[in-house]
Amino acid sequence: MLELPDAARDSDALRRPALVVRSGRARVLVLGPAGAVTADVVLGAAEPADTLRLPPATRGAVLIGLPDRQDDREEEDRIAGWVTSVPLPSATDGVLVAAGAVVDAVGRVPERGVAPLRSGWALPEELVGGRSAVTTTFAQPPAAVAVALEGGAGDDVALGVEGAERPVGRDGSPEPPVLVSDGPRAVLVFRLTGARAGTAVTVTTGAARRLYAVFAAVPATPDRDHGDREALAADPVTALCDAVSRLGVEALVPAPCEPGADLAEVVWKEG
Repeated sequence: MLELPDAARDSDALRRPALVVRSGRARVLVLGPAGAVTADVVLGAAEPADTLRLPPATRGAVLIGLPDRQDDREEEDRIAGWVTSVPLPSATDGVLVAAGAVVDAVGRVPERGVAPLRSGWALPEELVGGRSAVTTTFAQPPAAVAVALEGGAGDDVALGVEGAERPVGRDGSPEPPVLVSDGPRAVLVFRLTGARAGTAVTVTTGAARRLYAVFAAVPATPDRDHGDREALAADPVTALCDAVSRLGVEALVPAPCEPGADLAEVVWKEG
């Protein structure tokens, strides 16, 4: 994690520093002055770009090395999100870095002792227990999103979507989610249309509920797609439900980063 100490005075929009990936691949998250994520992109020679200019008032940047493309997993690469049982990097107050997404538990921050944890690793379950509102923002447009829940009963969970739409039926009401079971958990799978990069999904739960996971099916970019992956793009809801039934939520959702021998060389370039 890189910290820029002059964020409060950084207002020059013309002369901007940049991060350049000379080799390998890296995910870069840019943090704004209030700690919000203002950019979440993958840089590398085989990506659309290998240089990212930092906008004015940037407070910091989080860099995560990624494996070479040929080492990527087939199905899990298509899933972005998080589960409560897997620790995530804490990039700033209350914002956790997940696979292909960032998580913001509104009004809650991880703590170590009596102080908030600004950077380190934290379990999402520290932030999502009981009555809560948790926003997951996806770096790539999600075609379907799944919400895994434990406990609770009745109408004590709500889904808010910004950056995409839920299809509506003839009566004008949103298309209901498809329910699939994962052991003791109920997984609600919602179809999304017109999604864009940066789509944010907010799950609000009652006190008796426990939010266990939020994850999405993300269509592959053209250079990574294969013929045997066309099913996800054709019907992402069915494909996501099938994956949950076959693998389970914990095995399906990838970790935010994995150890390996791959290296990414990133340099700082002054504006």
